[in-house]
Amino acid sequence: MPDHATIYAPLHLFPRAEQLRPFTDDAADATIDSDGEARATVRWPDLAITISRMPDAQMGAHLQGLQGYVRAHGGGDGLVGRALATLSVYGFVIEPGFDEAGRAMRLVSGITGATDGLCFLDGELYDATGRAMIAEGDLRPDAARVARRAVVLLATAFRGLLEDDAGGEHEAKAEALRQRLVAWLDAQPGVADEVERGERAGLDAPIGQLHPQQRIDMVWRAEGAVVLLWALRVRGLPPHDVSEHPYEICERIGVLEALVPELTAPALREPEELDAMRRRLLGLHWRLREHRLSPEGRVDLAAFARDAWFGGFELDDVPLLDGDLAVCGAALAAADDDAVGLAGSIAVERHHAANWLVGEHPVYSRVTTPT
Repeated sequence: MPDHATIYAPLHLFPRAEQLRPFTDDAADATIDSDGEARATVRWPDLAITISRMPDAQMGAHLQGLQGYVRAHGGGDGLVGRALATLSVYGFVIEPGFDEAGRAMRLVSGITGATDGLCFLDGELYDATGRAMIAEGDLRPDAARVARRAVVLLATAFRGLLEDDAGGEHEAKAEALRQRLVAWLDAQPGVADEVERGERAGLDAPIGQLHPQQRIDMVWRAEGAVVLLWALRVRGLPPHDVSEHPYEICERIGVLEALVPELTAPALREPEELDAMRRRLLGLHWRLREHRLSPEGRVDLAAFARDAWFGGFELDDVPLLDGDLAVCGAALAAADDDAVGLAGSIAVERHHAANWLVGEHPVYSRVTTPT
């Protein structure tokens, strides 16, 4: 009987022959035939591996079944969320079966790693490192890591704002402040290890060397930080349509000085509170994204919050007008476009942070925000 494996990838693509070749160790006796769309076969004289991409129309029901399987076997919300972010399902048929030389496993694990996907094999979901995701249960970051990540996000936003002085009379002062910021950040216990490669590149770039989009992305990371600060009970979460200036947040928590005690001796809210906030932020993100697709439409948000497919969520302190979400004092359908756009950008970043808090992905930048 042939062996089987399935990869759940957050990418809408199918590997071409030249992309599969490295995972065969460039073996001369391996032939590869791929249509680049839905089917490929990797063949050795004594081994054949057929890869098929599931049609999009079948994926919804399949992923719902996977969600039920993960929950029934003890997987947490983070793992469920990561699985539901799948954009491609690849099925592997390995004939006559996994070989002792490890060729089949190298191909399967290689594609899992290349797509940052999850591999379902023998009843377990594995990530690219081979970690058994269901067996490990809750994959949430601990309080110390949440505190470090919050500091990194705020420092990243701070650095992004400094770019506004590029080419101006204050550029030299901004560069000196950037250098001070990096030195301060690296002096915080354990924080340097939390900085991702892309974040490090932005922090280390002299003033004037950030791409405009890079600067924008860095500044917006502060909205994720406010969720993490809420989770650590440092401060409350601002309303869904209010964005606080990153400089002000940094000053309040002690960036460049001594951090507030809640970050040096952190304690997280209870998992139930974090889960409830994730559902709420997902619901707000969903409503704002739905509005972008159907600007004239109206939603009974209270009814949606009660019966949402991802679980009910509370609307305490969320303003409604005519039963729908309000933005800056106006019903969503009548709200100012710029205000709605701002609220939508806030929603993405806060949803991102909430998904990271429940363990959707250990690497912050790789978290997804499906709605």
